[in-house]
Amino acid sequence: MEVVVFTNGCFDIIHPGHIDLLRRARELGTKLIVGINSDQSVRAIKGETKPYLNQNDRTQILKGIRYVDDVFVFDESSSSIAEKIKGNKIEKEKKTNNKNDSTGLIENSLRSHINIFQSLLEKDIEKIERAAEFIFETLASGNKILICGNGGSAADAQHIAAEFVGRFEMERKALPAIALTTDTSALTALTNDYNFERVFSRQIEALGQKGDLLIAISTSGNSPNVISAVMTARQVGCKTLGMTGANGKKLASLSDECLKIPATRTARIQEGHITIAHIWCEIIDAKYNKQ
Repeated sequence: MEVVVFTNGCFDIIHPGHIDLLRRARELGTKLIVGINSDQSVRAIKGETKPYLNQNDRTQILKGIRYVDDVFVFDESSSSIAEKIKGNKIEKEKKTNNKNDSTGLIENSLRSHINIFQSLLEKDIEKIERAAEFIFETLASGNKILICGNGGSAADAQHIAAEFVGRFEMERKALPAIALTTDTSALTALTNDYNFERVFSRQIEALGQKGDLLIAISTSGNSPNVISAVMTARQVGCKTLGMTGANGKKLASLSDECLKIPATRTARIQEGHITIAHIWCEIIDAKYNKQ
């Protein structure tokens, strides 16, 4: 049976991280299709000085990579239209909810939450357990946990780090964990001096060591700064654990382990992330109290 895998990006100046991404993506199926942003859309995203290579050159380079079966060029406008369609759908749902009383909205949200957690219970217990073991092995070997994410995921990164450094529910020794989202001087300097895509990866270059573990959180699985962080972590010898949603195939393909919440709504994905993180903390507490 043919399984077609799709990934996309600007792919302006191919580097080892791109090759690794394409290899991992190809391993997920029997055929890999790569979409690249047109020159016009790259300029809209990254500025008038980009891309360094035009879309025809980028297409030919990608076609020469053995993991890639086909390449096509797309305009950012197509994804913008998709986002507008998605936005219109959400607005319609909001208007529908407004017609109902708040009880119906609460019931729908809770049922959605329960369905997602039921799916995790039925399908992902082994993945959750394996990830917890991944974390424990890192800490037991004397290494540390680095955590990154944007927005609500940044808050989750800080929350998780605090649970490890402090305690979850049981008394145990302090565990080394650093949220890469908290140093405002570093965050603003790196964004200003480099770009936002490197805001986490540069910190990993400074703090990451072989055997450390990066927990990379992205509800979409496509956040450029989180993807860059994972690539840098791999380069310096860190292990990588991804947390994403149902569509987060890019982050999943780059991570050594990855937990994908079976949802596309950000709120539901984030609820799943922090619940799983609490379960990890509970497992780590239990392991240390057995020693």
